[in-house]
Amino acid sequence: MLNKARQATPKKARPLSGVMSKDMESAWKQLDQYVDLYKFHWDLCIKLNLFTLGISGALSAYVLKNQNLPLMEYALFLPILLSGFMAWLAHRSTPGVVLIRDEVRKLAQQLQLDTYPEFRSLISFLFATKVLCGLSALGLFGLFWVVACLNL
Repeated sequence: MLNKARQATPKKARPLSGVMSKDMESAWKQLDQYVDLYKFHWDLCIKLNLFTLGISGALSAYVLKNQNLPLMEYALFLPILLSGFMAWLAHRSTPGVVLIRDEVRKLAQQLQLDTYPEFRSLISFLFATKVLCGLSALGLFGLFWVVACLNL
């Protein structure tokens, strides 16, 4: 009798039949769409970061090498704008990713899933992108003024 009291109560059993209700089927489809969107956001974020930082590094190195040429400092406007845009884009994208994370959590509870995709890593990466690209834009703007002052 004592052993029966110590046994853990099982979770609510899921139906074993192959037929799902329409609500369950649409919840699974919605969860699948959110997971695909999560993968797309990661892919896009990494590619845009590599592109932005690559362009910024290449153009700033070129400007530093050829800083004695007239009007060379204006070549830094492209990476300044690109880095600023990336920081703004990461800032504006974060609330949408947080909303998707909350929806995935709700769907996982509705589907009684023990594990589900967590969006914390993507949210943290967006924050790091915002800080990195913002500081990069500020640094490039400082480099613009240094090169501009040297060419006076």
